[in-house]
Amino acid sequence: MRLRNFTYLAPLVLTACICLSGSSYGSDFNMGLKAYESGDYKAAFGIFHELAEKGDIKAQCNAALMYLKGEGVGQDSGAAVRLLTRAAEQGSAEAQYNLAVVYSLSGSEEDKVKAFNWFSKAAGQGFPEARHNMAVLLIKGEGTGRDASRAIGLFEQAARSGYADSAFYLGLIYFGGSGVPVDKAEASRWFRRAGELGLPEAQHNLGSMYIRGDGVRRDESEAVKWFRMAADQGFGESQYNLGLILIKSESTKVQGIEYLRKAAGLGVQEAQAFLQNCSDAK
Repeated sequence: MRLRNFTYLAPLVLTACICLSGSSYGSDFNMGLKAYESGDYKAAFGIFHELAEKGDIKAQCNAALMYLKGEGVGQDSGAAVRLLTRAAEQGSAEAQYNLAVVYSLSGSEEDKVKAFNWFSKAAGQGFPEARHNMAVLLIKGEGTGRDASRAIGLFEQAARSGYADSAFYLGLIYFGGSGVPVDKAEASRWFRRAGELGLPEAQHNLGSMYIRGDGVRRDESEAVKWFRMAADQGFGESQYNLGLILIKSESTKVQGIEYLRKAAGLGVQEAQAFLQNCSDAK
């Protein structure tokens, strides 16, 4: 039985978000939100843009995101940056984060520096996604100098506030010894935290550690538990691993084959090859 190896994620989180509350124009802003949520983007943009011109920070953020996505208005990244900058300079953590996201996507060295600076401002206000992204840039040395120690501190802050991606990345750091000594027991603790927060990649990696006894005591029942959590979220590698474990017993063989079929359906080549040569699956 060959188990799939560790799964790694691209760790920079680049999801901009609509502001849902906090406007100084409460009723009008809520009308914009209702229009947006119902899919009437043109009406929503009209409301948010009007409020943005009056200086409302939340509306500036939302109108900017609609410019970026082309929702209810033609795409215009320049207009989006101008609105986000106005809101960010007034201290909006959401705008600071979203502006950093925009600069991160541009790819130029100058914009990476701007991205790091805006992530830093949002992180200073306790924004966990900003702390995570700032830490990623510190690890990579993009937009700033490399500083693994500072990055780990930021990942820990974000992870302790419940941000699963940061806990997962800490697991990867300690497992691989990236800027720190290898500490697989510490890696398992961070994978567990991320797994408990529902991240399937972390659940899969913790299951892999239990099945191999790598950094933890070997425990097949624990491996099955964590693989099943990830598998039931549609994570193909865990479906494959879980299937291989379950088919060893007559009482769970049918269930194991079903997980292998799910993994094969998601394109896991090992599962596809196994099923082709498994008489019980035909």
